Amino acid sequence: MERARVMFLNGTSSSGKTTLARALQTRLADHVFLHFAEDMFFDLLPGHVYDRPDFLTHGARLYDGFARCAATMAAAGNRVIVDTAAWSPGSLLSFVDAFKETDVVAVGVHCPLDVLEERERQRGDRSAGLARKQFALTHENALYDVEVDTARDDLDACMSEIVTAWLEPGVGEPAFARMRTKEWRPRLVPDRVQLL
Repeated sequence: MERARVMFLNGTSSSGKTTLARALQTRLADHVFLHFAEDMFFDLLPGHVYDRPDFLTHGARLYDGFARCAATMAAAGNRVIVDTAAWSPGSLLSFVDAFKETDVVAVGVHCPLDVLEERERQRGDRSAGLARKQFALTHENALYDVEVDTARDDLDACMSEIVTAWLEPGVGEPAFARMRTKEWRPRLVPDRVQLL
């Protein structure tokens, strides 16, 4: 029996989230998961917005819409894999709030910085230094049900850990439920957000 309709993959750029999401879609083909990638939402913005001083305002609204859209699809009965780099408490809170009526398996996707930077260089489709900028921020305030390391473990091992967490609820309260409590109060640090 499945635990949740949503798998929330959070990790820095080049950590392997998209590769994991696509592989999970194939491995769990009988369950039909939709892949909601952060990139597809940010690609909706016109390029000139990234250079504007009010970019963070547009980015925050877009991120909130991304979270709500994914939650609406899950509420309609779809299974969803969210692929994101929640690099600020505000972006993480967008998902915590949007999924308040939905069971979520929160997955921390980790990778050492040197490997991230090499992957980023090989990809060539990311701004140089993006992974480094996100590295210290992405997992800072997040809680997870399962964590994987895509440099240490191969794709099948990472998928197995995630599928097990999805199929077999762990002991204790799920990560998203814990992040809704008063004890979990991340604070948005403006100077850190400006790094991106």
